[in-house]
Amino acid sequence: MKTKYLFATVIIVLIILAIIVVYMILAGGRNFSSFQGTKDFKVFFQYPAQWGNLSAKSNTANGWLYLNFNDESTLLAAQDSTKPAYSFDTEVGPYDEILKITDSNSISSFCVGKQNCQVLTNYNQVEYARIIEKSICYSIGEEECPVVTNYYFYNPDSTFSRFVITSADVQGISDYTPKQLDDLVWGLRFIK
Repeated sequence: MKTKYLFATVIIVLIILAIIVVYMILAGGRNFSSFQGTKDFKVFFQYPAQWGNLSAKSNTANGWLYLNFNDESTLLAAQDSTKPAYSFDTEVGPYDEILKITDSNSISSFCVGKQNCQVLTNYNQVEYARIIEKSICYSIGEEECPVVTNYYFYNPDSTFSRFVITSADVQGISDYTPKQLDDLVWGLRFIK
């Protein structure tokens, strides 16, 4: 009888070890850092530590919050829904697109009439819109503008309720891959 239990215990331990090894392989053996949110921006996500230090900067005058790597590369921009919508007066870009998001239904219908756009739900049941498009360039010719992926969200429990995660600036980070950004979005969750 004891042999049966010992054998079952060994099998369970081996299965657990195999799961850990598979996880380590899928994670690429890399370290991750976490963004734990703020009292006004209730979002949690993990990102590759080699991307650098992530800092939050807010512009209270126009109601925007930015998350930047190494004070340069903007990963995320969020707009305070309690303040008047501040437009950058740009062509249709990710920041002005945020202003069109007013509630959860705005995400559900975000892709209507847009190409290369999908409304998806991640692992934590967070609905978002993912669109692949050419970035807006001001200093180089339009044919040279990079293709970027923008992810749009709405969190009703956060003061900064509407936000975009964009690959526009992080594409230049050393060791960046589009899959890493997809993984970040796939694991993102809202904090209550």
